[in-house]
Amino acid sequence: MQREVEDLSKSLWNVVNTVVKSPAQPELKAKREQLKVVNESVQQLSQKGVPVPEDLEKLKKTLTEEVEKADKEQVVLFFLREQLSQMLAKIEAHTGLKITHNEKEPAEDQ
Repeated sequence: MQREVEDLSKSLWNVVNTVVKSPAQPELKAKREQLKVVNESVQQLSQKGVPVPEDLEKLKKTLTEEVEKADKEQVVLFFLREQLSQMLAKIEAHTGLKITHNEKEPAEDQ
């Protein structure tokens, strides 16, 4: 059982480390603002019957994909946090021990 728990822990760390490599919140906020401006520009050009430059369409697509990916990763983190909170509560109830928060990550080679 110990080995299974260690393997599970490594898998969870892999998920967390993969997800947190996505843009940080300030960078993501800037991308959202940029996407908003690009969308408005595309819409204005379209409404005026002006062809939308290919580069602008590509930028819109790239920003949309990046923002959507980050949103999906946030959902994963929120889900994982909720599940882990429930697990900790159950462990605490079973053991009678209060589990404190420890932000120390395992070594990268694990």
